[in-house]
Amino acid sequence: MNIDAGSLKTLFLLAVLAGVSCGRADSVGDYPPPDETNLVALGSWAQSGPLQFRVMKVTEAKVLETQTKREKAPRGTRFILITLEVMPAEKGKGSVDYPASVRLLDAEGQGYRPNSNRFLEANGESLPVEIEIDAGTFVERVVPFLVNEKFTPLALRCTGSEDADPCWLALRREG
Repeated sequence: MNIDAGSLKTLFLLAVLAGVSCGRADSVGDYPPPDETNLVALGSWAQSGPLQFRVMKVTEAKVLETQTKREKAPRGTRFILITLEVMPAEKGKGSVDYPASVRLLDAEGQGYRPNSNRFLEANGESLPVEIEIDAGTFVERVVPFLVNEKFTPLALRCTGSEDADPCWLALRREG
């Protein structure tokens, strides 16, 4: 069987496209893959100042278990639960030396503030999101966000300290 150079090139391109499409899983829900121009793929480490961040898991929930009760997402909203691994720049210590700030962003860099007023804010104006993570002896943390159904989360913006450059983590799973 003779295969010319053009056929080989076509077969190679088809194989590459198949590998790329198989390697890309969907974002949270059925959203299209995020624009990765300024994002770090989910399996990669991102560093911001003294801390390193990695997204471990992204899920959705209609009910959020808290220490004192169960919170239900109001109509038109949903909880996005992100398990974030936070470690010192020198991995292996098992403690976080500096507080971190985590924001959930859409395409315009907007989200909803997850605090006691979040139900009102989620149904009202679009606000910047920021969750503070205290220094402590943990390496994983579930970070819950309540977002409007129309809100498409594309990335996490993580900052290890006030003077550190932020890093971005795409909310998609790899292969």
